Amino acid sequence: MSEQNEPSVLEKRVGQYIALRDKIAQIKEEQEKALKPYTDALLKLNTVLLEHLTTTGVDSVTVRGVGTVYKNTKDSATVADGAEFRRFIIGGELWDLIDWRANTPSVKAYMEENDGTPPPGLNFRRSVAVGVRRAGKSD
Repeated sequence: MSEQNEPSVLEKRVGQYIALRDKIAQIKEEQEKALKPYTDALLKLNTVLLEHLTTTGVDSVTVRGVGTVYKNTKDSATVADGAEFRRFIIGGELWDLIDWRANTPSVKAYMEENDGTPPPGLNFRRSVAVGVRRAGKSD
């Protein structure tokens, strides 16, 4: 009988998996606690430096021999009302305001109805990973 099929070995491997996952979580928690004063201080310095850039009206400042501080602007647009946004796009034919993405559950349903073939122009990928749950009190 192979090692993977023996209940006692499988029981041992699942227990090892859970123990390792718990150890990783514990170490991450300890790291977060140890780093907290440093991340808090960094956040305060970030605020001070951003205030300096804003009040001086510049996007960057170089301190010779030390480093450069600069504004890093990131924009984000999210949909608050999908129906209203769609009407606006379609009514004004403003196609450049949208991104076309495939809806995975709908693509999966299409493939189930079409012998596993995805719609033209799409790649479909499925990944499988192992999940391990801790035994409950009733187990």
